[in-house]
Amino acid sequence: MERQATSPAYDRTFENFETPLMRKFRELAYGRDIGQHSWTTVHELQDVCSLIKPDSHVVDVGCGPGGPLTYIAENVGCRGVGLDISEAAIRIARGRAEQMGVSKRITFIQADCDEPLPLSSRSFDVAVSVDVILHLRDRRIFLDRVSQLLKPGASLFFTDAGVMTGAMTDAERELRTLYGYTQFVPEGVNEECIAKAGLLLQNRTDSTELLIATASSRLQARLVLSQEFISFEGQDHFQRQNTYLETIIDLAQRRILSRFTYASSARC
Repeated sequence: MERQATSPAYDRTFENFETPLMRKFRELAYGRDIGQHSWTTVHELQDVCSLIKPDSHVVDVGCGPGGPLTYIAENVGCRGVGLDISEAAIRIARGRAEQMGVSKRITFIQADCDEPLPLSSRSFDVAVSVDVILHLRDRRIFLDRVSQLLKPGASLFFTDAGVMTGAMTDAERELRTLYGYTQFVPEGVNEECIAKAGLLLQNRTDSTELLIATASSRLQARLVLSQEFISFEGQDHFQRQNTYLETIIDLAQRRILSRFTYASSARC
């Protein structure tokens, strides 16, 4: 099957990802630059690390530029594989792993996560997918494919920032989908998909406040660096990005769209 093209907006995220401006932005937005680009924070990743052992084999599905996976590998000492559709993101991830001295333990593969995953069944102790599932075509099929990668008793940790907990207008939906295809689902859909994939839900945590805090910090960092961003992006693009973040904050504060964190395990 022909590979699905990445969205132009998603690809642009990584065109200048390692420039001094974007590094300065991540420092301001996240407090620490570990190469992240989603809503996750070091604190959230520390919680993930507590579930992983040094001898674990970890897969990060939709790894982006490799920030979370390289952070996990560096702090836990485990092995890992990262998958992402963006060639630019994978290139950055490989460079980051080399720079951090973990490239012998981590492999990054360009792959469309809407297609069968190019990895062996029952070969991973932990699967991670951070703020990815809402951009996939069929989350039930995706979770089923991820479950096939897990050893008996293995863990899956994923987040979804597109859970509908209120009514959204067409205008709000359009503003929220800046980065291409985005699927919003009502509460309960992820739980149902987890069960149909043969996984056991261990915990569901409302992480909407983390989303609000991170989006607000990203917006504030852009405003602090506004002159540099306008020179770099142009006024129109600068405003579109800011409006996107403002929309996310507003929808989350009004509990129209929420972010949840799911921890589940494969049956023994």
